Amino acid sequence: MEISATPATSRLRTPEEHQLPAYLVERIYHAARLAGLPLAIETGDAGVYLEREGPLAGPTDHVVVSWHVPDHLFLTAMDQPLQAPAPTFLNAVYQATDHVLTTLLDNSGLETRHHPRTGALTVLGITGPPPT
Repeated sequence: MEISATPATSRLRTPEEHQLPAYLVERIYHAARLAGLPLAIETGDAGVYLEREGPLAGPTDHVVVSWHVPDHLFLTAMDQPLQAPAPTFLNAVYQATDHVLTTLLDNSGLETRHHPRTGALTVLGITGPPPT
């Protein structure tokens, strides 16, 4: 009997599937855990999520970091007009968590930038030692 994936896990890919640089993944996970933030890949739901921009083939030299929201919020927001409460709330969650993640990673010895067109938070490298 085959068990179908839940919507949350069907939207999640591991850093290995994205072929992300392991040294950056480790540093990002360390910072998130130190701050007490959940990792989406471990919870199967809400948390810090790592992915890549661009083609999904071949290794990459950066990591895109975002907040993965619960499926219920995501699916509800997708079913409503843009100015309805759920999409407005979803946008607020994305804005707030982007600010938190940027500040956290910048202060964890990581080089970050926001993509000029997409606005995606990207970790490009290591600039200093980890906080602990």
